[in-house]
Amino acid sequence: MDWGSKQAIRGMVGAVVMGLSGCSYDFVKTDAPPAPQTASAPRSEPTEVPSAPVQNTSASTPNASGGDVWERLSTRFRYAGIEHASVRKELQWFEAQPKVLEQSSRSAAPYLHFVAAELERRDMPAELALLPILESGYRPGIKSRNGAAGLWQFMRDTGTRLSLPRSKWYDGRKDVVASTRAALDYLAALHERFDRDWLTALAAYNAGWGNIERAVEMNRRRGRPTDFWALDLKPETRQLVARTLALAELVRHEGPLRKAFQAIPDRPYFAELTLDKPTDLRALTVQAGISEDDFKALNPGFRTWHTGPVSGGINLLVPVAAMEAASRAVAALTPNEDFPKLADESDEKRAASGTTRVYTVRSGDSVWTIANRHKVKVADLISLNKLAKKPKLKLGQKLSIPGGKTPDHNEKIAADAKPAAKTIAAAPKAAKAQHAPVVNNDVVHYRVREGDSLWTISRRFKVTIEQLLSWNNLEHTQQLRPGQDILVYSPT
Repeated sequence: MDWGSKQAIRGMVGAVVMGLSGCSYDFVKTDAPPAPQTASAPRSEPTEVPSAPVQNTSASTPNASGGDVWERLSTRFRYAGIEHASVRKELQWFEAQPKVLEQSSRSAAPYLHFVAAELERRDMPAELALLPILESGYRPGIKSRNGAAGLWQFMRDTGTRLSLPRSKWYDGRKDVVASTRAALDYLAALHERFDRDWLTALAAYNAGWGNIERAVEMNRRRGRPTDFWALDLKPETRQLVARTLALAELVRHEGPLRKAFQAIPDRPYFAELTLDKPTDLRALTVQAGISEDDFKALNPGFRTWHTGPVSGGINLLVPVAAMEAASRAVAALTPNEDFPKLADESDEKRAASGTTRVYTVRSGDSVWTIANRHKVKVADLISLNKLAKKPKLKLGQKLSIPGGKTPDHNEKIAADAKPAAKTIAAAPKAAKAQHAPVVNNDVVHYRVREGDSLWTISRRFKVTIEQLLSWNNLEHTQQLRPGQDILVYSPT
């Protein structure tokens, strides 16, 4: 198949349209429901994604300068200097949220060189390297509340259509290399579909190509321009594009916020290694001298410490510095078919099985919220604590949590603490750091509705009024307006 042909491009776009809602704006969300995906596209589309072109599997590039990746990106931005009210608004938002930039740039360090090199190899705008900041905070292991996963936040069906399989052993959406190439393939297809307009392609990545095509067609019928800025789009879609351009401006210009983008060496951090036999991954890390944290950060696509059955080559990533030792370890390891019995569960849950921890019930807690926070089943929580089927919890009541695993959403974190690799890629403004948020996987932009107050919003998200005031730079006396955006660090 000719990948450059219109039919191939339409085929790829059409095949993923029904799952595209997974490419949602998950790092900073709006409360509005996702835009409906087109069920009756204006063109007849095949149901299968065409095979992607043969790709160079090297994570390195001969053009690496050894400088700073951010500087490299800034020289290849294509939309520098756009003057638009939407972009200025997003610049102001980032000025009020410098921790977003600091923590995202820290999270991006192992991956940004690879993404930049892929964009350069494909001659795509460098601005696209900033999209994972907004989608996932550059954390490939993240899974959002709506089920989207990975750097590029694909839903399961979308990932399948883009050849990112998911099994009890592996989730391709969290594979750094595979998901990046799939995302760039899709963006390139959208670029061709929308008259080679990258801003419109980026909007379609967020909203679905059918919705964007309808907006374009509406403008055509009315005799209006059909460029991105002229289209009638949902606020969250327009915000995603404007916020991407705002990020590019911050990277491009020297200033106080430019320092938030911590320097990342412009050289490969990881290399790909192919496994052709069932492998105990923990044994591999031990023999190769790779820390478990480093291995997990590069390979969140593996759902357990075992590859599971291997029918073909399986790629994994290792730090460049450990490549030689890892290659020797792979050659020395014998096939290991002692598959984990609970391979469909996370390794962390298995490791914690058989232990418990004590939790004290707080205001607003229910059996469901506690089970969800600690990632255990409601039935297990009820059984272990000998509770009624519909228990009424009391403040201060002590509950045993099966598994003994501290929840991903740690109880508290100081706003100025140095975040670990797994912490959230956003934090409240330093000016009021005493009201630190719960660490979590979701930062939500909540749109105020008629009848809302700080109290009702705090109850809805199980946070305090003081936290809402701090995160949004509000005063107690201020009245909320319908449609107003409220930033919420959600604890669940």
